[in-house]
Amino acid sequence: MASSETAAPVAEALSSPLEEDRLQSTREPSEGVDAPAASPIQVENSNDPSNPAESSTAVNPLVVFQLDPLEQEAKRVREEWEECARDPFKASPQSKYPRYDIPVDHSAGDRATLIKIFSWKRPHMRGLHCAWISFFLAFMIWFAPAPLLKEIQDTLQLSKQQIWTSSITNDCTAIFMRIIMGPVCDNYAARWPMAIVLMVASIPTAMLGLVNSGSGLAVIRFFIGIAGSSFVMSQFWPSRMFARDIAGTANGIVGGWGNLGGAWTQIFMGSILFPAFEKYYGSAEKSWRMICVGPVS
Repeated sequence: MASSETAAPVAEALSSPLEEDRLQSTREPSEGVDAPAASPIQVENSNDPSNPAESSTAVNPLVVFQLDPLEQEAKRVREEWEECARDPFKASPQSKYPRYDIPVDHSAGDRATLIKIFSWKRPHMRGLHCAWISFFLAFMIWFAPAPLLKEIQDTLQLSKQQIWTSSITNDCTAIFMRIIMGPVCDNYAARWPMAIVLMVASIPTAMLGLVNSGSGLAVIRFFIGIAGSSFVMSQFWPSRMFARDIAGTANGIVGGWGNLGGAWTQIFMGSILFPAFEKYYGSAEKSWRMICVGPVS
């Protein structure tokens, strides 16, 4: 009876919340004590490749799907280069032309290795002919005032020094613009710079008839000298179209035929247009003031 009465308070003390917290804390591991290591069976199961959720070596099918077109494109380009090695007329894969009319050197950027002077096929031979024709027209614009200087001098009563000054300004502009057009061609090639130079230089040439003094003649010829920078484009153009073995020949054709524009202008302006206009207007002054529109048109 006494033992049962003694056990009752002890049971109540053990069932109290404070006693339960104390007993729970004695069962939890203290801080700083390592947790028990996982069993070998658990480690093996964590590296099991049959478990797709935990395997890190699984191949993503989306990546395989994206690589297939790239591999096909690389194979196509490789086959085209192999065909280029067998066929010198075949254009390289990066070219916009499927084939060329003349053989090319693929290792030199599809530069032509042959000149067919009577061909106008794109891009090599057409580029060659466009280069010398543009240079020819530039010389007509540049040299248009030269055959008329005697008449201009007599009309405006200019001295020889004023005429020489206008010629010096004409050449100085050409020298300065050639230095500028070199880097321009490096960045924008030759076609567009050549077209812009021809259009800009033609404006002061057409305005030659408005000159009324020596200073005005010097200023007009200063801007006409812009046409002289066309020499840079005329040499850059064929150098980009033809291989090193024949680039000198191509540049010689463009430079020689283009320079014919200077000789032709002397004949065309001084021996054909001026007498015809003088006969029509009955005045030498009206004639030289009007005929400079001819080379521009």
